[in-house]
Amino acid sequence: NSYYQNQAPWFDYREQILKIVVEEGITTIGACNFYSCTFLKEVSLPTTLLEIRRCAFRTCTQLSSILLPENLSILDAGFWECSSLQTIEIPASVTSLSSDSFVNCTNLTEIHVAEDNPNYCSVDGVVFSKDMTELLTLPANAPFITYTVPDTVTTLCISSIRNCKNLTEIILPDSLTTISECTFLGCMNLSSITIPKNVQYIYGVLSNDCYSMTEILVDPDNPYLSSVDGVLFNKDKTFLYAYPPAKADTAYAVPDTV
Repeated sequence: NSYYQNQAPWFDYREQILKIVVEEGITTIGACNFYSCTFLKEVSLPTTLLEIRRCAFRTCTQLSSILLPENLSILDAGFWECSSLQTIEIPASVTSLSSDSFVNCTNLTEIHVAEDNPNYCSVDGVVFSKDMTELLTLPANAPFITYTVPDTVTTLCISSIRNCKNLTEIILPDSLTTISECTFLGCMNLSSITIPKNVQYIYGVLSNDCYSMTEILVDPDNPYLSSVDGVLFNKDKTFLYAYPPAKADTAYAVPDTV
């Protein structure tokens, strides 16, 4: 079954749960099944498991590793806030992987995808679609200070670079067209970003919780977006997308075109 956060029948005993063994025959772990089992350290999953639903293991903060079974097909944001996870292996069987599966896994350094997975791949611990056109997940504790997004990528998926605390610089390719919701949320050391010339779509607030960001620049050849004094607008400056949180101004006058 799926539950809403504190509705699982064992929720009141969650701090006593140290180990979970899911028996053979189980095919789905429902949403929020083991939410906030903060002392959980060990999980054994059956070979019959096909799906892990949203927030199934959310806030299992002492879970440092988990072996995903070889028949798993769907992984839908099951491990939010599992802050002790350091690495994880995605099996070849996974056909649906949510880009926000590992949000706030603050010690996650790398994600490995099985080489024979036909849908996804990993390069240097970063997860992409198999054709490398979508960047799904740059782990929050990846060792990159500067990261260059490959020039095949057209889409930064939802939460794809979220909370990457080591990142001070991100280099985006001209192939990029779409920046999805929460892409850079919580990248607290990212000081500047340059939007390439082919980006047309920016969803959500670009600079939320980017406490070091002083400017957002745009390639002057971009026909959709523009930047004035480091502030992001659409091309004709009728829409203000984002004001950098660390911009030094003590006052700001929004242009009268907005």
